[in-house]
Amino acid sequence: MASLQDQLLKLQSDQPSSNSQEEATAFSRVCAVLKRVGLDPEKMTPDTVLEDAGVDSLDRIEITVRLEQESGIELHDADVFPARTVHDLMQLIDQ
Repeated sequence: MASLQDQLLKLQSDQPSSNSQEEATAFSRVCAVLKRVGLDPEKMTPDTVLEDAGVDSLDRIEITVRLEQESGIELHDADVFPARTVHDLMQLIDQ
């Protein structure tokens, strides 16, 4: 498994420069939130399925609150609960 830093560098190199920095930032912000709910960000990629990573309904509530704090935008459970992957969470805070 690649380290979080390696994954961020890969995101930066795989995307055009304007999007890559935004995606790397969104990825690191989401990973910081996931770490605070007890998940290992080193095991995360944008394609990681949240359920496979052990995220349950209570975790999703905490993720919602922490994403709001991290991003400064108001989210609702209805925004976060349909998210299947880390990438889906990244899109929520990049809206």
